[in-house]
Amino acid sequence: MEYNTRCAIAACQQLGLTWESIDPEGNFIRVRFGSRWQYFELGRSPFNAEAVACICKDKTRSYQLLQTRVRLPEMRSFLDPCGDKRYRKYLTHDSLPAILAEAESAFSYPYVIKPNKGSLGINVFLCQDRSEAEHALSVIYNKNTLNYDYISIAQKFIASAFEYRLICGFNRPLMVYRRGDGAEFNARYWEHGAGGRAQLETSGELISELYEFIRPVFAELELGLVGFDIIRAKDGDLYLIELNSAPRFDHVIADNGMDCVVDLYCNLFRDAQILEGWPDADSIGQ
Repeated sequence: MEYNTRCAIAACQQLGLTWESIDPEGNFIRVRFGSRWQYFELGRSPFNAEAVACICKDKTRSYQLLQTRVRLPEMRSFLDPCGDKRYRKYLTHDSLPAILAEAESAFSYPYVIKPNKGSLGINVFLCQDRSEAEHALSVIYNKNTLNYDYISIAQKFIASAFEYRLICGFNRPLMVYRRGDGAEFNARYWEHGAGGRAQLETSGELISELYEFIRPVFAELELGLVGFDIIRAKDGDLYLIELNSAPRFDHVIADNGMDCVVDLYCNLFRDAQILEGWPDADSIGQ
């Protein structure tokens, strides 16, 4: 059983909610809210509509939607020139040299190249020159790998002082943790040895600052559960890097224990009454 599911079940037990395990491993469960079952599978929850979850996962769509709402690093998206023939009509650059020329016209080195729908920092490259950028594209566009993506992203590099993940449920902050020790390039912070911890943040001032920064996002997307990855640049400005509609808490729990995530689920479940047909929050856990 994965940590997300363990914590969701512990929250059900604390609140007196009925739950059932569906798969033998215990990672696919359902929880009864009022008269209906709601389903949880690993990090996926019933709190976001399918289209919303797809927008969060698709960095290009997120950027197109939110670039006028919140500060994001400037980016360009590029379709694989050797991708499926059905989609060649959408090609704007027909070769890797053409892609690299466009990226270099938009950004100075170093800049970031990464897959459009990647996660866990896989195939995220900080490219110092054209040879590194060409290598990054060749990795992302490699159809013989599990992590192939037919869209790559070139993104302006923002040297960070700190990186945070803000978890929100039903438009309110539930948890903030700092991701690692503030390395300038922090794609896989948990691999940074002793400096790669997930550190819970309890400062009300910081939590409020991060929440107010991303608050305009809620005017565009109805988000039930979401993780916002935010960096503070060395000049102090905040940037939204991406959204995660199925946040996992493995690193948080490894460094801080389960109680903080169980509390998060308890608060999330109490707030779930805002969805039609779900029980009043005061009736949960009584």
